[in-house]
Amino acid sequence: MSAFIVTSIDVHDPEGYAIYREKARAVLQSFRIRSHIVSPLEEPPVVLEGKAPGHLVVMEFDSMEEIDRFYNSPEYQEAVPYRKASATTHYVMAVNGKDAPAS
Repeated sequence: MSAFIVTSIDVHDPEGYAIYREKARAVLQSFRIRSHIVSPLEEPPVVLEGKAPGHLVVMEFDSMEEIDRFYNSPEYQEAVPYRKASATTHYVMAVNGKDAPAS
């Protein structure tokens, strides 16, 4: 069953965030992920409630164990301080996917 990382970020230091993004992408290349949303988006989202984040990221992994291996890897943890210094992270969530019931 797939598992997802969902992240909402507002970047306040684009140069510092670019360093984070480069380091994180290098780590992600060794994992089988599917990126569903990586923003900023070409078109602004339709906000139904609340405030739209500056960046929204949704990535699909094969399992929660793969997310754990990615997130807690020394290589990714080396990138995290760049994100924390250059952006306000509203949340980073890991959630198990669930197949929708047949209709």
